[in-house]
Amino acid sequence: MFGLARLAAAILVRVGALFLFMATLMAHAAAGVTITGATPSTFSGPGQTITFHFRIDQENAIINSVALTMNHPLGAVSCSPALPIQPFETTNCTATYVTQLSNNFDIVQYGTYDLTTNGGPRGGNVAGQVTVTYVPPGVPSLSSISPTSGPVTGGTSVTITGINLNDVTSVTIGGTALIGTTVVNSTTIIGTMPANTAGSKNVTVTTLTGSSTLAGGFTYLTPTITLSPTSLPPATAGNAYSQSVTAAGGTAPYSFALTAGALPPGISLSAGGSLTGTPTTTGVYNFTVTATDANGFTGAGAYALSIAAPTITLAPATLSASVAGSVYAEGLSATGGTAPYSFALTAGALPPGMSLSAVGSLTGTPTTAGSFNFT
Repeated sequence: MFGLARLAAAILVRVGALFLFMATLMAHAAAGVTITGATPSTFSGPGQTITFHFRIDQENAIINSVALTMNHPLGAVSCSPALPIQPFETTNCTATYVTQLSNNFDIVQYGTYDLTTNGGPRGGNVAGQVTVTYVPPGVPSLSSISPTSGPVTGGTSVTITGINLNDVTSVTIGGTALIGTTVVNSTTIIGTMPANTAGSKNVTVTTLTGSSTLAGGFTYLTPTITLSPTSLPPATAGNAYSQSVTAAGGTAPYSFALTAGALPPGISLSAGGSLTGTPTTTGVYNFTVTATDANGFTGAGAYALSIAAPTITLAPATLSASVAGSVYAEGLSATGGTAPYSFALTAGALPPGMSLSAVGSLTGTPTTAGSFNFT
């Protein structure tokens, strides 16, 4: 009897332990996802990021992934500790939502979940719900725009700052819409300037609650076109000349034209900015070259081009000797200028009986012995 009693007690103890173990399993058998909060708890317009917090409770299986189907769709879910998690563990997760233009009322977030586990898929309703309160924005007020100026051709990237820049319906610069308007947050807007006429323009931001204007906040500037070089190298009459004039500061391509003064005779200016030719007359010639860019803006450069006389050299440097009473002939030639050349006696006197032709022939029969100097 005593042995049977001990056996019965042992069986009861073992059965009790089994019941205890089964009760523990049942207590942890149900998985669940609970929404626990949101950060921040208020919003006032589109483009604001709200982070929702969730908790995945204990599950008697390995949880590999979670998918949330909420009435306001969320981004990717991030958990800590990261999935997968082991049986009976708990993890806290977050997912974000970016408010839309249509969100002008409280956001009440709720939905369902789907888990993938080593025991198969499981799902259900997310426990609880969270409300993010809509706080209507005030009337917008602009404080600055940066930069404050740019070319009339547009293309300048700008940042507009102020307060209550929510629910933006338009941004205009001098009545023309800002290109690529992006509301970064309730205090910042970015975009690209459109083309406009020169001068100061009003910057206006309009929202669902009102508008604000920076009077003359942005100035459109015409480009400053400069010509190079600022001065021209001199030229020599009778010698070929070539010099390029270039422009910068506007939009290529540029065209060039003579707009004042006169070029030296023999020199011409091409539409591409090339000064070329062979000058024929000495002197200083003053003129203005104007460059026009692809958008019709102009810049001018004033120039003075000096044309120097060429250095003409005569040969031979020394004349051969002559004998009184004997026929003499010597030819003079010239280089350094532009042919044909003409020759003339300009100083001194030739020996009696000698003459100089216009083509440089020194000929005749000298009648008097001696040394004669002439130019």
